[in-house]
Amino acid sequence: MTRIVALLLAVVTLAACRVERDADVTAPAPDVTGDTSAAAPAPTGAAEPGMYIARGACPFECCVYREWTLETSAVVRSAPASEAAELFTVTPGDVVTADSGNVYVLTPGIVVADQPFAVSEAPGAPTLAPGDTLYVLDTMGEGYVHTRFRGVVYETSGQLWNWGQEPTEHTTTPLMARMLSEHRAQWWVHVSVAGGRAGWVMMDDVDVAGADACA
Repeated sequence: MTRIVALLLAVVTLAACRVERDADVTAPAPDVTGDTSAAAPAPTGAAEPGMYIARGACPFECCVYREWTLETSAVVRSAPASEAAELFTVTPGDVVTADSGNVYVLTPGIVVADQPFAVSEAPGAPTLAPGDTLYVLDTMGEGYVHTRFRGVVYETSGQLWNWGQEPTEHTTTPLMARMLSEHRAQWWVHVSVAGGRAGWVMMDDVDVAGADACA
């Protein structure tokens, strides 16, 4: 499998458009247009206020939690935090059971609408007007991402801004927006090994076989 790099809620009446992730946000935080380039704190055992956490997310197409075989070494920590205690190390060839994971969005991506478009394909989804800002959260796979618009989280197609890439002759969907900055996130996976030892692995720079059900 290619290297996995971790590519991130108000109550509304449009229930069909809403992503049921109330528990994913530790504290509501309004959309801001300030300096999003500043480094955000790494996730800790107690998540930072306002940090978006996609609990249980497996953040790419065909991603599946099950037995994985390590292709690179990885440090297993006591909590999903870079400063958490090191419990043990797994090495290439080791088999772990990956049973769950969270994506911690440190900095949302920023997309600005150039043309009017619906934020979701669900009936009744609000329409962005030119100049409106959309915040990109975690990646869902199959070309979709979770986004936040006016405090509500939706499922949005990244084709609307071609995932931040320049259009080519193969680009078939009209571009309705442009990405100003990409989101920053960390993907932490809870694993266990033979003997009952368990902990958390941050998947940046870690390669495994078995995570891609389509492989």
